[in-house]
Amino acid sequence: MLCSAHELACVDCLATLKLASAAAQQEPHQSVTSPRDPAGAESTPPNTPNDGESACRSHEALVDGTAVPLPTSPNGKRDASMVFGIDKVLSGIVKYHQTVRNGMVEQFRRVRDNPVPSVLMFTCMDSRMIPSRFTQSDVGEMFIVRNAGVLIPHHKYYGNDATITTEPGALELACVINAVQDIIVCGHSDCKAMNLLQSLKEDKSCEVKNFHDSPLRSWVWRYGGDSYTHFETMLRAEKNRLVFKEGNHAHEAVIDPRNQFSIADKFSQVSTLHQLENITSYPFMQRLVDGGLVRLHAMWFDIYTGNIFYFSKPHKSFIEITEENWDDFLDEKEREALNKQVKFGMRQNLMT
Repeated sequence: MLCSAHELACVDCLATLKLASAAAQQEPHQSVTSPRDPAGAESTPPNTPNDGESACRSHEALVDGTAVPLPTSPNGKRDASMVFGIDKVLSGIVKYHQTVRNGMVEQFRRVRDNPVPSVLMFTCMDSRMIPSRFTQSDVGEMFIVRNAGVLIPHHKYYGNDATITTEPGALELACVINAVQDIIVCGHSDCKAMNLLQSLKEDKSCEVKNFHDSPLRSWVWRYGGDSYTHFETMLRAEKNRLVFKEGNHAHEAVIDPRNQFSIADKFSQVSTLHQLENITSYPFMQRLVDGGLVRLHAMWFDIYTGNIFYFSKPHKSFIEITEENWDDFLDEKEREALNKQVKFGMRQNLMT
């Protein structure tokens, strides 16, 4: 569980959950009045966030000195609609067996021997991001790589003297071994990892040597630093325009031209585009992208509205994907790939 008071897994919250789970075995659920709930007012059950509220009630209960029990049904068993953690997972598996399992098994049979995924998506591990749902992808259709902040380390970090991460391996698996032609980097609003990186960069006393006890801080500092440098360039210039390079091709981006997003979300959009640069920093990927054999796409998900934005190079900005314009994005990418193939062929002819 994530506590918005800490923005990370809260040790106090987890401790309370364990106490609550144990207490639930002994007594039925009783309502608890928290500081946010007026006496006598109807409230949501403890440990259950309100819609749009990410602060966990178990943390509030601990502050009050009360270990809130998990709710139980009249027969003494846990109410499946009110459980979380491994309880939620296990009850979900039971529901899966009762509802969609048979249909999914049939899909597994169809793709078992020859799955043909056509897309590689990099996105955030944020629990609010469910890419297979908002893309309506089915079994066997898409590789998905998730990490904190949607970061793809630059090739300069790859080698004997650096920590090997999974992202370049995923690029090779998808694009070299499985001939995937489309790569999507999908960022999102209110990204906690990007917010953390921004706060670290703005704290002039921060040094990477101080992060030995925090893998998360080390991760975002090391592999997200170049994105923030790119973002700082925009801030210093007091403009919203930046130039990004993908292999041998450069393009301009206008970040949030309508000024509808926060500074933190603007940074998230810059970082999303910067990851496309990092993808083409790998020689094998640069050849595929420059040759028009792999197409790179940047998307951005607004978790507050559910709207998804696509970066359009002709428009130089993120544009909301709608029923009216989605095929326009396909056309522009097809033209871009064709132009790259022509230019790549011309370069090859000049070299021979």
